[in-house]
Amino acid sequence: MRRTGNFGSASINAGLVGLLALSGCGGSGGGSTTVIDAAVTTDGGGGTIALDMSTDGATGGTTGDAGPTTDALTPDAAGADQGVPPCPEGSGFGYIAAPTALTSGAKANHSPRSVWNGSEFAAVWLSVGEGELGSVKFQRFNINGQPVGSLQDLGLAKIPRYDVAWNGGGYVVTYLGAKSMEGEGYTGLRVVSLGADGTPLDVPADLPATSDADRVAIGFAPLSGGMLVYSNGRNGADGIYAQPLDEGGGKVGAPQHLASTAANNPAVAFGNGSWGVAWTEPTGTAPNQLVFKLIDDHGVAVPNGRAPLQPDSGARGPVYLVYGNQDTFGLAWSHVDEMGGIKPKLTLISGTDASVEAQPDVLGPEGYGIVTDLAWHDPDFFGVAWQDNNGAAQKVGITRVNPVGVAQEPFAIVAPGTGATGGLSAAGTVSNLGAFYTLDPTPSSAGFSDAAQVYLSRLGACHR
Repeated sequence: MRRTGNFGSASINAGLVGLLALSGCGGSGGGSTTVIDAAVTTDGGGGTIALDMSTDGATGGTTGDAGPTTDALTPDAAGADQGVPPCPEGSGFGYIAAPTALTSGAKANHSPRSVWNGSEFAAVWLSVGEGELGSVKFQRFNINGQPVGSLQDLGLAKIPRYDVAWNGGGYVVTYLGAKSMEGEGYTGLRVVSLGADGTPLDVPADLPATSDADRVAIGFAPLSGGMLVYSNGRNGADGIYAQPLDEGGGKVGAPQHLASTAANNPAVAFGNGSWGVAWTEPTGTAPNQLVFKLIDDHGVAVPNGRAPLQPDSGARGPVYLVYGNQDTFGLAWSHVDEMGGIKPKLTLISGTDASVEAQPDVLGPEGYGIVTDLAWHDPDFFGVAWQDNNGAAQKVGITRVNPVGVAQEPFAIVAPGTGATGGLSAAGTVSNLGAFYTLDPTPSSAGFSDAAQVYLSRLGACHR
């Protein structure tokens, strides 16, 4: 059985139709990564590859998992036997552990989203069995990438629309839920608060009037409060909303309408006392205009807090936002270059006055390259995660950029075995970066196969 993704099987051709269908779940702040879901099908002349990526180690199983054994997190023995891949010559940055399969079994597991809390990783992903509905899974991982605590089943969902954040004392996950034929679940946005041990603290909080939500992102100011932003209506026809949250993820007041006309692909991050939000808007002169604004804790726009981004930026698909050091927000997005191809880009924006400080290209992809995530790799770099669709091949990688716009050499993930990789989400530090992605050995234009699984590659300084 094939697991179709968010966008069906749109194809990328000379007209770039397929990548126009890309969309994401936005960004997150306070050190968390943004949510991505990128449905991409590349047309390499001899066939197609379809992957739909969004936003959710390794022992013989996890404790407290009441689900079937096929849900257990198990190590990939073959990958471990292969050892750690060699460090790329001259780069000094590469694998510090062998790639590991985090999931296994007959279910398709895909579209991971990750966060780093300063001492451990956590990830959410979608696990799909028979039928149309899947389960949103949550798991913590220690500094060595091994699972700790219980594998949590957070609820039912049709498509990977979710984000995960660390609030300073625990985790908060938001996802677009779905209801089964038996009435189980909720159709709309749900917010789940989990303790530091990964255990849900209460039943999910359901946000009313969000059954038409399209994309979602969440961010937190640690030990203070959070902000949930989402687009509503098909392709964001009803615009962008901001919902303030308390420290535990509960609603504070009513949602604020940040954009009342068509807008999509929201992202959010906290920095320098304000919330940065970003999204895309269709215009008459270009496919999408990129928008960045500063808002306060109530979700209200700050006067003169809008970045003067190009109205003809032609942004494609999702955008991702994170706050780094030197009072700088990083905004990662994909654009059409001079040759008509799609390439990643990073815009660095002042957290004080929303002025644009630099806008470097993100090198790495050789074909149609799209941004799939952005995170702050403490203490030095913005890490732009990307997916490259080059002919019939598809790979993922990371390009690190410092706060003044100087990029390091890009690094491409070498997955074990054959197949297509996609939907990379990376979180952590420069010396211990957790790169979570989907590996599907038998992808097709119909979507994920049952063999699709979530993998982890840990990266850092290497001298082999």
